[in-house]
Amino acid sequence: MHDDPGNATIIRDIGRLYLDSNGGVAGLKLAVRHLEASLQISDKDPRCWSYLGEAWAALYETPENEIYKPTQEDRMQQAHNATIGYRKVGGFLDAAGDLHC
Repeated sequence: MHDDPGNATIIRDIGRLYLDSNGGVAGLKLAVRHLEASLQISDKDPRCWSYLGEAWAALYETPENEIYKPTQEDRMQQAHNATIGYRKVGGFLDAAGDLHC
């Protein structure tokens, strides 16, 4: 794939491998990503459309408890981490962690 990143057949085959890999939700999402990328290059491949349908069907059959859904607390922690990271990168925090401009 590194030699020819625009080869729709190779990208489709990688998506199919993810589809067949028993990779759980993550594997199915990777399969969908690769299959959709293949179709963006060439949308005339019936196999790719078929594999994409299989991937979406398998993803929708996955029980909800296996699909991670962030809680409000998770979202708040992510926002906090992003804010701290932004401030540190921007040099707005001194060594004690106090904000200064």
